[in-house]
Formats: sequence, C-alpha cells, structure tokens
Amino acid sequence: MCMNRMEKILRPRSIAVIGASRKEGSLGNMFLQAILRMNYRGEIFPVNPKADAIEGIKAYPHVDALPKAVDLAIILLPHPFVPDNMEALGRKGIKNVIVISAGFREVGPEGAEREKQLVQIAQKYQMNVLGPNCMGAFNTDPQFSFNGTFSPTLPKPGHVAYISQSGALGVAILELTAQTDLGFSVFVSTGNKADLSDNDALEFLIHDDNTRVITLYQESIDHPQAFRRICSRLVPHKPVLTVKAGRTGSGLKAASSHTGALANPEHIVDGFLKQCGVIRLDNLEDLFDSARLLSLQPLPAGPRVAVITNAGGPGILASDAIEQAGLTLAELAPATIAQLKSFLPAEAATGNPVDMIASANEETYYHALQAVAEDANVDSILLIMVKPPVNTTPATIIRRLAPLVKKIDKPIVPVVMAQRDDTFGREVFEELNLAVFSYPESAVKALATMWQYHRIKERPTHQAEETPSPAAAQSALQPGASGQAALADLLKLLEAYHIPVAPYRISGDLAELLSFRREQRGPFALKA
Repeated sequence: MCMNRMEKILRPRSIAVIGASRKEGSLGNMFLQAILRMNYRGEIFPVNPKADAIEGIKAYPHVDALPKAVDLAIILLPHPFVPDNMEALGRKGIKNVIVISAGFREVGPEGAEREKQLVQIAQKYQMNVLGPNCMGAFNTDPQFSFNGTFSPTLPKPGHVAYISQSGALGVAILELTAQTDLGFSVFVSTGNKADLSDNDALEFLIHDDNTRVITLYQESIDHPQAFRRICSRLVPHKPVLTVKAGRTGSGLKAASSHTGALANPEHIVDGFLKQCGVIRLDNLEDLFDSARLLSLQPLPAGPRVAVITNAGGPGILASDAIEQAGLTLAELAPATIAQLKSFLPAEAATGNPVDMIASANEETYYHALQAVAEDANVDSILLIMVKPPVNTTPATIIRRLAPLVKKIDKPIVPVVMAQRDDTFGREVFEELNLAVFSYPESAVKALATMWQYHRIKERPTHQAEETPSPAAAQSALQPGASGQAALADLLKLLEAYHIPVAPYRISGDLAELLSFRREQRGPFALKA
C-alpha cells in the first residue's frame, strides 16, 4: 500500500525547525514553544546560524549540518531564503516540508514566479510541500502529539479534523473553541496549495481512526475530479462539512487576493459539492456546531424531533426552527402522553413540545426524558434547560440524567440557556458526550445537518466517473471557418460529459435522413 503524501507531515518522528529563534515573541520562538508545549515525543532539530542551543535543544547552523534526514522540515524564513533552503533539504534527502513563509502567489505576478520556483524544486527532489503562506498543521493523536503551528492556543484533543485554506482562521477557531466541547484530531492549513492540497489531507483522513468528522474552509476547489473521487470513498464513513467562501463578487475578489484562489460560478460549486456528498454550511458557527454534534452523538434514524423544556418561549422557537430546517415535530404516542400526565402538573403541556413549566426539577426532567426516549415515534430529543427558579441547577439536572442518558441510543441535544458558571455542569456534559448549545435555533440547525448526512449515507453509492479535462474540451470546440464550433463536435462533447443527448443524424442525404426518421419513435425535429 502506497504511503499517503501527508503521512510524515502529520505523523513525524523527527522535525527540523528552520528559522527557530531564541528571541521571545518571535515566530521562530513561538513555533518551537508550540511543539514543546504539546509534549511532542520525537526528535527536534532547531536550525539557526546564530545559536548553539534554543530552549535547551542543540541547534544547527544550516540544513547541511543536520545529523540526519528528518521526517519533516518546517521553514519559517522570509521568502528570499526559501528556495535555497528547499534545495538544501532536497540534497539532504528530506522529503516533507511545511513552508509557513508568505510572499508568493498571493502577492501578485512576482510572487507567483517565486512559487513556481518552489514547485520546481519540490518536483526535482520528489518532495511533499504544504503551503506556502500557511499556518502549519497539528495532530492530537497521543501517539504523536505534534503541533506544527504558530497558534498561541494549544488544540483541545477530539475527533474533528479541520482543513483550512486560511491560516488565520485556524488560529481564530482554536481561540474561540478553547472553552467549548469541540475537540480536534487534525488541523491542516493548506495556504496557497502550491503542491499539497485539501485532497491530500482528505485522503489521509480516510484511514485516520482518530477522526470522525471532517470540516473544511475553502476559497477554491482544486483538482475537482480527485476531490470527488476521494469524497466517494470518504463520505460513506465520515461526514465532510465545508464553508466554501467567495459566494459574492466581493468575496471572490477577496479570496483571489488572499491566496490567489480562482473563481467558480456559485451554482456550479453548489451542485458539485452535493454530487460529492459534501454538506455546505453558510458560516463557521454552523460548521463547527454541526461538527461537534456529529462527533459526539449517534445519527438520528429519522427527522422526528421531540422537545422537552421548562419554559414555553424556547419551546416555540424550537418548533419554528424544526419546521424551517426540514425536520418534523414528533407526534407523541398516546401512551407517552398519558405517562407524562401522570407526573406533570395540570398546567404543563404534554404534547410536543413537552413544556414541564418552571417548577420542573431534576426528577421531572428524568421522568420526562425517560418517557419521551422510549417513544418509537421519536428519532431525536431537544432538551432545553432555562435556569429554573426552583432549587435546582443545570448541573444537578444533568447529574441526575446521567445514568439514563448512557442508555439512550437516540441523539440528545441539550440547550442550556444559563451562565457557564459552577452551576452549569460542563464536565458532566462532556463525560456524557453531549454537545451543549445556548440557543434552540443553533441546536436545531446542527441536528438538521445530522439528518442530512444520514440521508447522504443512505444514497446508492456509485463509482465517480471521470470527465474530460478542460484541454480535451477545448480541442473538441475548435471553431470552424464560420468562427463557430461544428454541431457534431458540440454533441460529442455533451456525450463525453454524460449529458443526455437525443438521437440525432447530421447528413446532407435525404434518403439517409428519411431512413433515420423511420427508426425513431415520438416527436421529431428537423433543422435545415
């Protein structure tokens, strides 16, 4: 079996940090500190011509002085120094490189030429290059514990992979999710994608047991045939979610200036992603809300949602959101309603939503969840907690529910509309693999994504078909003497792309046309 091109980048046993620095606050120092703080278990070789040691680790003056061909080299130098160091790495037999440095295609034609040079060196030495103009990569698998990024925030281990064309968004997401229940398995910042791209990272994740859900931030989709082929292998086993930026003219222009991304018409991008089985979300909040729910809870068997709440307003908002998201409010069985009536006060609503009113305590929640979860008409449960005026807290409620939650095989989505303080019970929710939301609308959106993925998994699978390359298409459309492509060539092109074409005959022979007409059934068109 061929090794994936990302293997040594995400699972390195030895690393050279070219541009490591003793200067506190510098990129070279932050990078080395990030590797050390993650408790990386492999060998580290800082490269700096002005230092004998950095952070207590022996340093080397240049690449040629390295004592071995390391698994991975990380280049942190200004762009003028990148080509020479790439050459030195190639001569040393070092095959895997992350180029953090900016100043390439994203800055214009001059930078694009520099990037071409980088690619030529990579091809010359058969190297795998991530970047340039990227944030790096990390892998929280305990076997490796590798953090090759300049993020000041250490990643929280989990089972969500994140592939991003924007390095800054990688830093931002780590910051924003540090105090949530979202944990990451792998992060890859692809940058300009001069060599390695989303496709290489996706292919690595097919066999990464530590990853359950894959998220992407994309400004362009390069090599779409390979992307579709990889997704056809990946999507049946792991959900792939994306935010594809550049929906508007302004967004496309910004994407082009950011990473040199090429524009594609929106309707084509949408259709292509659906064909690949990739779920496109509108924004990063929806992306990661959906990812954390998918990584923690089982898929719903159907679209029927039950709502349990201790306040009427949030239940109404949840009901609206459920219908708007294409889900349905479950119709509770008569036996379930009778059971609820047996312990709820007369003022409570025992339909769906089940509004237990503000007097509900942990025992009320326990019996309501038990009754609703046993109902065969219910596929998933939205569990809303508004901090009640009675003598209980979200922490008390979830501790009481813990034994029951462990037995339920349907997705449970808690919405806790209360402060994240000592009475919240964060550690209990995390122990139970429950993704907690602050508002019912965001919880329902994530639940709808789960149901969407369930339906994608149920679709008949088929091998992705290759379509002609753009060059082949152009050769088929060479204009004739009139300046237009021949009709026969146009029809052949449609057939090559598997676009249905009605039976046709192009001929100047009347007898041949009449014979063709007799062979056909139904309406017939003649163009002279």
